[in-house]
Amino acid sequence: MSKWFFAIDRGGTFTDVIGLDPSNKLHKLKLLSESLVYEDSVVEGIRRLLKLPSNQKIPSEQIDRIRIGTTIATNALLERKGAETGLLITKGFKDLLEIGNQTRPRLFDLSIKKPENLFKLVYEVDERLDSDGNIIRDLDEVKLLHDLKKLKRENIDSIAIVLMHSWKNSVHEERCYEIAKSQGFSNISVSNKVIPLIKIVGRGQTTVVDSYLYPILHNYILSIEEKLGGIPIEFMQSSGGLTDSLSLNGKDSLMSGPAGGVIGAAKIGNLNKIDNIIGFDMGGTSTDISKYSGEFEKVVEVKAGGIEFQASSLDIKTIAAGGGSLLWFDGSKLQVGPESAGSNPGPVCYGLGGKLALTDANLILNRINSEYFPSVFGPNQDQKLDKNLAQEEFKKLKDIINKATSSTFSIEELALGFIDIANEKMSNAIKEISVSRGYDIREYGLVCFGGASPQHSCGIAKILGIKKTIIHPLASLQSAYGIANAEQFRYGIRSFVSPLSKDSLDMAYQICQETELGYISDLERLGIPSDSIKIKYFLDLRIIGTDSHLTLDLQDIDSITKVFSDRYQKTFGFKPSGKIEIANIKVEVYGTNIRIPEIKIERELENPLDSSTNHKIFFENEYCRVPFLSRSSIPIDKKKRGPAMIYDEYSSILIEPGFSFTNNEFGHLIIEQEDFVEKTISDSKDPISLEIFNNLFMSTAEQMGYTLQNMAHSVNIKERLDFSCALFDGDGNLVANAPHVPVHLGAMGESVKSIIDSNTNNMNRGDFYLINNPHKGGSHLPDLTVIAPVFSDNKKPIFYAASRGHHADIGGITPGSIPPFSTKIEQEGIIIDNFLIVKGGVFREKEFEELLTSSDYPARNLDERKNDINAQIASVHKGIEGIENIIEKYGLKTVQSYMRYIREDSAEAMSNALKNYLDNKKCKEIEFEDYLDDGSKICVKLTIKESFNSLYPYRAIVDFTGTSPQMGNNLNAPVAVTKAAVLYVFRLLINKEIPLNSGCLDLIDIKIPKGTLLNPNDRAAVVGGNVETSQRVTDVLLGALGIAAASQGTMNNFVFGSLDNSGKQYYETIAGGSGATQDSDGASAVQVHMTNTRSTDPEILEHRFKEVRLEEFSIRKNSGGYGKHKGGNGVIRSLHFLESKQISIVSERRTIPPYGIFGGDPGKCGQNSIITSDGEVELDSKVERLVKEGETIVIKTPGGGGFGVI
Repeated sequence: MSKWFFAIDRGGTFTDVIGLDPSNKLHKLKLLSESLVYEDSVVEGIRRLLKLPSNQKIPSEQIDRIRIGTTIATNALLERKGAETGLLITKGFKDLLEIGNQTRPRLFDLSIKKPENLFKLVYEVDERLDSDGNIIRDLDEVKLLHDLKKLKRENIDSIAIVLMHSWKNSVHEERCYEIAKSQGFSNISVSNKVIPLIKIVGRGQTTVVDSYLYPILHNYILSIEEKLGGIPIEFMQSSGGLTDSLSLNGKDSLMSGPAGGVIGAAKIGNLNKIDNIIGFDMGGTSTDISKYSGEFEKVVEVKAGGIEFQASSLDIKTIAAGGGSLLWFDGSKLQVGPESAGSNPGPVCYGLGGKLALTDANLILNRINSEYFPSVFGPNQDQKLDKNLAQEEFKKLKDIINKATSSTFSIEELALGFIDIANEKMSNAIKEISVSRGYDIREYGLVCFGGASPQHSCGIAKILGIKKTIIHPLASLQSAYGIANAEQFRYGIRSFVSPLSKDSLDMAYQICQETELGYISDLERLGIPSDSIKIKYFLDLRIIGTDSHLTLDLQDIDSITKVFSDRYQKTFGFKPSGKIEIANIKVEVYGTNIRIPEIKIERELENPLDSSTNHKIFFENEYCRVPFLSRSSIPIDKKKRGPAMIYDEYSSILIEPGFSFTNNEFGHLIIEQEDFVEKTISDSKDPISLEIFNNLFMSTAEQMGYTLQNMAHSVNIKERLDFSCALFDGDGNLVANAPHVPVHLGAMGESVKSIIDSNTNNMNRGDFYLINNPHKGGSHLPDLTVIAPVFSDNKKPIFYAASRGHHADIGGITPGSIPPFSTKIEQEGIIIDNFLIVKGGVFREKEFEELLTSSDYPARNLDERKNDINAQIASVHKGIEGIENIIEKYGLKTVQSYMRYIREDSAEAMSNALKNYLDNKKCKEIEFEDYLDDGSKICVKLTIKESFNSLYPYRAIVDFTGTSPQMGNNLNAPVAVTKAAVLYVFRLLINKEIPLNSGCLDLIDIKIPKGTLLNPNDRAAVVGGNVETSQRVTDVLLGALGIAAASQGTMNNFVFGSLDNSGKQYYETIAGGSGATQDSDGASAVQVHMTNTRSTDPEILEHRFKEVRLEEFSIRKNSGGYGKHKGGNGVIRSLHFLESKQISIVSERRTIPPYGIFGGDPGKCGQNSIITSDGEVELDSKVERLVKEGETIVIKTPGGGGFGVI
């Protein structure tokens, strides 16, 4: 190379610079991204490596090219500092992007915080296409022009244009663009150009992100180009490829730095002949995890700054664990993160008044040596890390912890405990992208990079059983290293959505050929020879009617069908049933003419393994004296046993006991685990191990959930996520429940206990049981629960794993098994009680089919039922496997003890929450009542008081005496559903992260008189009780506690299907307003309390069900109650029928409004109506009727109540 070449990663805290000079010598530099000393860190880094004075211009003739990864767009998104943006969207959908998928971000946050909109103003465009791209309403250009002029007057800089089905036909979007251009708007993002994919919500958010960020990014590019003259500049993208300044956009640059790290990790794995690697990038505020097995794993669905959007990105999982993660004590157990100290003030040891963080723990244990850190800390940025300050703060925390837990921890033991917890969290994240997807993590190598990972790499390897870890000489600058080795990359993606056939393949191939031409020209223009350009065509294939797809190389019809079938079975656990559909077409074009050469170590070292300096490091229970080695002193291919501390210019690398290390020919540090010794934890309770087991059990439940979602066939489970997974102790008490659907949470334990009681001394390994009986822990009949015992090495069951999923149909008098007017439970579907679904590991398929069909009202769509049950069985099997692995690692006695401790911790947390609620009073008694729309009363009396239990000095009595008798309709709620509502509400009082388990209910005595609508007999109809009455019970409890006004109080269940009950049915629950609280307004257009299922994207709905057209999905303005804090607004959902259909509605709060509290006004009632040729007619809260072609169903959902007097 005759000129300099630079690769630079401009991160949030540091900018990493790698330079290759004309003699191929490598230079490196790390500097602060923000400084008062220089204007731009990229330019300053180049200047320093070229040894230029600050006033000298960058000599462009000396530099061949510069590659840059930047967080400019990321920071603008996170800090909401993008351009003033206006949104133009199809009429009826002005609030669609705010509504999103309806879900609330955090299950147990009473004050719901939705992400802030990126657009400032929105105007509706009067136009409409159908799902095939046909124009059904012409574009109103006069109105559009008027609205654009208003946007101009409001000083809007950027425009995002998002119209329904524009991915199929762009005619209206293109005309909108032309008119906006004519009005002087220069930055216009058009959704069919930004990312032409079906799903208007995702495509719309992406278009807004692009419009919002591009001006910021563009200004930065112009600034850099001005400072660097005519030097060719290439920018890193989230996809792992490079592009030039003309092609770079905001949405594709958000993960550019982490993507560079993944590219670097893959190259390091290839150089070391390791086929499977895990990338482990631990920085100051977060850790990025990636997986590489010969090909880069990519995703299209991305989330950043709380916004979900679509962009081609490497699959990178980010968790809130880094050197700056805060260390704290929640009163019973140690906690790491998720908040971070940041870079200013940073950890305590930075000397800027920060809080204890993971860096402080490593410093105290001497896993970081301050002498080898630059003097950039303290108020004047001229000091070393201050260990004394960290020790002082740890002593204060130690005293608090020891007093609260009657322990005698030293500060070193606590510091190590925090590190163990952080390692467990990061290991769980690695399991999520590997073990949860069916990969054996022990077959992977660990490539570590980032400033903090070398102190944690051995700890992670021990937890996961990974044999080999690699740390590159440029590990602390690995994102820049990856950027240096990246290729120019162009990609095209567009939805196709057509059944797979020879003709559709031919059409897809033609589209790919047309798409590649422009990309090839781009790369050739950048000087890449045509013979160095590679082209790949891909198809996203799926089963028609489902959302999850597999990405395959485009090939002939026979080959791609076979590959799809094989891959589908491997991924989802069963052969595909149904026709295959091409969802999306993808084209990738890439190539490069520059890569950094990997430089070999050419000479023997003069002082190999010079260990004259020793260093004391704390391991387990004591300090050990270990050699302190310069990385340059380690010879090639000569193993040395740990422990040791290795340092280089930018990092401290800890080699723990039981590991060996050596350098390979490229200077890569190869660390191997030689002694696979499991960490021992005694069965005595301590606050460190308590948090470790919390994470272990929750991780297992979450892996169960991932398995179920991945393998399920139905939309309800796979896409709406209407399922829950949990672990139970030997008595059937809930231990850990992944945060899924609240109405399932407290009920599953009753089902498990029912199965235990019915099979005492009669369970065997490989037996799985099925139950849905609402009077034995079920919620309603469509919710099927699979339960299996865990034996490990015991003769009797010691634990249980269970998964519950909402099936699209389980029989009954109406499709979807949610009949509005059922009067007895048999009309709602097939009752399953203690059915042995798997015996000795063999699925009893024939018996299951007989169970589903031998009824007056048999189940529909048996293939889907079997596929979903198989997915639930696989999920439970994953739970059994997870528990057995934990037992193997820690021993049965310890695992059983910590299951008990975790429940005790939840009970203690509940006692403390009740104490806080009492606010220095000895007792509170509160009564509250509310009514269902038919006048039936739900009444509760809460008594919260001190008890005589020294461990848990506070408890509550929840007494539903006075509640109306059992009803003749289906709004009766089984006891398990009522308990689930009680558990959910009282969990809201606990202001800390705990796993939801039965310990939360141990201090709550629940009294439900028999014969009431909350404790009906076994013949009672209950389907409405699960979805509707559960919401009213929640409101009554919240009203009694006085912590929130009523939320919408209904799930607004809506079902439609064919007139003869055959074929497919559609089921949805519709969002509304949440109640206001003492601290905040209620949220609008969200799922509340006992549900949190997703909605179907409008374009997907219309594509799959061409017999309907969604005319409006908007926020129902002013439907929330007024008050000091206003209730959230409901929504308006208007569905026009193009064919006659049978519909069902089960809803509430159509007569009795959601109450306000402390002087706040009630929210508006909901309203159901039908628009016919004779006009609009109001419907009741329960509806079962024929809707004729041309008629429209309008559902207006309730708002939340207000809180406090204005």
